[in-house]
Amino acid sequence: MRIEPSWKLQLQDRFGQPYWSSLTAFVKEEYAAGHCCPPGRDILRAVGLTPFDDVKLLILGQAPYTCRASTQPE
Repeated sequence: MRIEPSWKLQLQDRFGQPYWSSLTAFVKEEYAAGHCCPPGRDILRAVGLTPFDDVKLLILGQAPYTCRASTQPE
């Protein structure tokens, strides 16, 4: 996962927390077990593309997509 440098600065304290390790392990297990959306390279893509100070609102959630075709524009 690519994280824009200004986001790394904002989130650096979170990365060392026990919940971050647990969350990372869970996500890796889910991807290893089967088909997941979005592709792993696109997890938290927004924080790789947009500097922290340019963000006004970030909504994280799970869309009801069941396949890659549903999540990717053509």
